[in-house]
Amino acid sequence: MKTQKLIRLTANEVNSFVNLASGCDFDIDIANQGYERRTIDAKSYLGIMSLDLNKPLLITCHGENNDMFVFLSEHACM
Repeated sequence: MKTQKLIRLTANEVNSFVNLASGCDFDIDIANQGYERRTIDAKSYLGIMSLDLNKPLLITCHGENNDMFVFLSEHACM
């Protein structure tokens, strides 16, 4: 199942997100909202840090993981 969610991350939260994403056995893509053509592997710390963290991030999960779902829900854009 493919799930998409808009979230916001601070630079301090990126490490937690990458560690969580690395534990998933499916692909997770991340892109700045409106720039979906430039997607980054969510398991890449440097890749995420190259994005503009001041803008919402579009997360696309190509699988399901409860811990990831909780994290995304906690950081969802309102």
